[in-house]
Amino acid sequence: MLSSGSDLPGQIRLQARALGAAQFNVVSSNENVFSPPLAAVATSSQKSSSSALPNGLAFSKRGIPEAVPLLNQLLIGNSSRILRIKASRDSLYIFKDTDGIFILKGDRPENFYVNSLDDTAILVAEKSLAAVNNQIYGLFEAGVGQVSDTGVSYISTPIKDSLLPLYAAPLAQLKQYTFGVSYETEGKYIPVVNGATKATK
Repeated sequence: MLSSGSDLPGQIRLQARALGAAQFNVVSSNENVFSPPLAAVATSSQKSSSSALPNGLAFSKRGIPEAVPLLNQLLIGNSSRILRIKASRDSLYIFKDTDGIFILKGDRPENFYVNSLDDTAILVAEKSLAAVNNQIYGLFEAGVGQVSDTGVSYISTPIKDSLLPLYAAPLAQLKQYTFGVSYETEGKYIPVVNGATKATK
């Protein structure tokens, strides 16, 4: 119920119970019992709308993780979607679909700020990201990248000739099945890059 204070009684809000639900309509065969009238054929005001923002980063109230007010949202870069977010010691690295990598710093909502870290580093496979020694590694269009506060450097240049043929795998499969593994104790990052759709011997 939404009614409060001087509002008329009976105001309600209807919401979908799951993310990504299809649009729904609210109609009535007896439209005049509602104020304003609720038609039997849905008008634009009787259709649900989505507030989803593919480049929106929402955060909860401090100490109340289940409470996320609508105002607690930052828009990251252009309208392309966020692929993945990885945390380091004091930053969030935000990997976007088409406009590169952004970095968020701050220790409370009042001083959060977002900067573009590298707008040319485009992530190929979102599951390829892994953290080693407070740096993020992943598979990018230009090769295996090492991401830190200072930017992105590509560490796969010595094996570029071996790596490029793997990019020739069907791109949809490469994006879906490539993943990264980190070994903190040995300081290693291992990308598993292939176009296979299932494990092989």
